[in-house]
Amino acid sequence: IGEADLGLTKTASAPPGGDTAYDPGDTVTYTITIENYGPDNAPLVEVEDILPDTLTYTGFTASVGSYDDSTGIWTVGDLPYLGTQTLTLDATVNAAAETAGRTITNEATVSSPMNEPTGATNPNTDTADIQVHGADLELTKITTAVAPIVEGDPITYVVTLTNNGPDSATGIEVTDLLPSNLHFDTYVASEGLYDDITGLWNGIALNNGESATLTL
Repeated sequence: IGEADLGLTKTASAPPGGDTAYDPGDTVTYTITIENYGPDNAPLVEVEDILPDTLTYTGFTASVGSYDDSTGIWTVGDLPYLGTQTLTLDATVNAAAETAGRTITNEATVSSPMNEPTGATNPNTDTADIQVHGADLELTKITTAVAPIVEGDPITYVVTLTNNGPDSATGIEVTDLLPSNLHFDTYVASEGLYDDITGLWNGIALNNGESATLTL
């Protein structure tokens, strides 16, 4: 068996519209480039790149071979000395990525039956990170009721919703449906509206660090 020093680099496209982070539904394109620095040709070259579950695969373009999204394998075949090949992967950021300032890391690794030369410095593995907009929402609920409670006693619940950032959040909805053994009287919301029939508190928008309260 000869020796072949394989190198791999991986980059990610910038978010659309000059933004600093992606939103769910945005498309990200990864570009993977491999090169054989020799001294020998490399047969049966493969690259493994399994997309994380926060990304939904949509397609690929390869200078040679094919990519199987179910296994994450790009089958390259023979890569001659000083040969270079490129793969681009397209994926959509899905809703699972919308957590607190999440970083999505995607890794790719190139391999071949050939031995690496002694002292080889070209990396076989590289990663590309993207940032996703997100807001870490925190919900707490307390009651002023003190046991023992008898029929006819008033009960007050206070629901507090806080955006711990790092981004703003709009279209927030909270569901708090009172049980059938409680009679709804009234509510006060610092913002938004509450529907006692559905238990839905909606119309809430919070910047980083802001809170909203609902008193039932």
